[in-house]
Amino acid sequence: MSKPTYEELALKIKAQETTIESLKQDELQLRQFFDSVPKNVKIIELIKEGNEDVKDYYYRYVNKSFTELVGKTKSQLIGKRYKELFEPVDSYWLEIYNEIERKGTSINYKNKKTTNGRYYEIFAWEIQKKNNRSYFCRYYRT
Repeated sequence: MSKPTYEELALKIKAQETTIESLKQDELQLRQFFDSVPKNVKIIELIKEGNEDVKDYYYRYVNKSFTELVGKTKSQLIGKRYKELFEPVDSYWLEIYNEIERKGTSINYKNKKTTNGRYYEIFAWEIQKKNNRSYFCRYYRT
C-alpha cells in the first residue's frame, strides 16, 4: 500500500472540516429548537454505582423555559448534580428514573407530591445508554 499524496490528504482534511462544520450547524439548530420549546426540557445523565438504584444525576442540557422555572442559568445547571443544587431533594424523581431504566420504556406521570408544592405533568424517556451511563430526557409542564 502506498502512502497518500499531499493532494489526497488535503481532500480528506477538507472533507473532515466540512463534516465538522455541518455537525456544528446541526447542533446549533437542535439547541435553538430546544430553547424555542415553550415547555420545560432537560437532558440528564444518571449517577449510579454498578447495579444499584440511581442516586443522583448530572444536568447535561436544559432549555430556556427550564432555567426560568428553577431560577438558575444554564451555566449554573449544566455539569452540576441535582443534589448539589436543590434542597430539599425530591427522591420521587430518582424513583421515576429507576423505574424507567428497569422497564426500558418511556413514562408519562403526574407528580402532586413535590417538596416545592408544585404540580407537574411529566413525560420522560431514556435517550441513550453509552459506556454504562444512561441519559434521559424529560419534558414537563407545571
